[in-house]
Amino acid sequence: ADVGEDAGPGAGAGVASFIAPIVAPMKVEIWSDVVCPWCFIGKRRFDKAIATLRERGVTTPIEVVYRSYQLDPGAPVGDPVPAVDGYAKKFGGRERAEQIIGHVTRVAAQLKSFGVGPGDRVVAFMPNIPETLIAFLATASLGAVWSSCSTDFGVRSVLDRFQQIAPRVMFCVDGYRYGGKDFDRRPE
Repeated sequence: ADVGEDAGPGAGAGVASFIAPIVAPMKVEIWSDVVCPWCFIGKRRFDKAIATLRERGVTTPIEVVYRSYQLDPGAPVGDPVPAVDGYAKKFGGRERAEQIIGHVTRVAAQLKSFGVGPGDRVVAFMPNIPETLIAFLATASLGAVWSSCSTDFGVRSVLDRFQQIAPRVMFCVDGYRYGGKDFDRRPE
């Protein structure tokens, strides 16, 4: 449960008795992903919990170590590969990699002109197409948080998901193709 007033009835007394025995230093390791909106929400809640402990007089040292969720566990450690080489391997050659990097650079510049920066949220209502990957990479290059919904999500589900994180920018399409059929989402 959250620490503080929204933890339920009688939370104030319960929290006070709960925090009293915390005397040894603590180490908290947080594994998160910069593109995960739920990680962003979890970080805000964790920060609130620590602030509440401090407000209530807990001075126990709390070491927080942030660890990156590793999308490619086979990636070389300590010997970074230039982005163009990594993309060339993944996307079928250097020319295609340079095209993708050019698109990502242009989209990132546009996002920056909209005021997007580290910690801002950018969302997408798009299918799994190259433009979605480009928008994601541009977002991540600015240190912003990415969240996406598949184009087959219902309108209410999309709104519920995106309203929670208050995005600065939204990428979207008006339809998609699946199983050889076109689906127009504009009426919704």
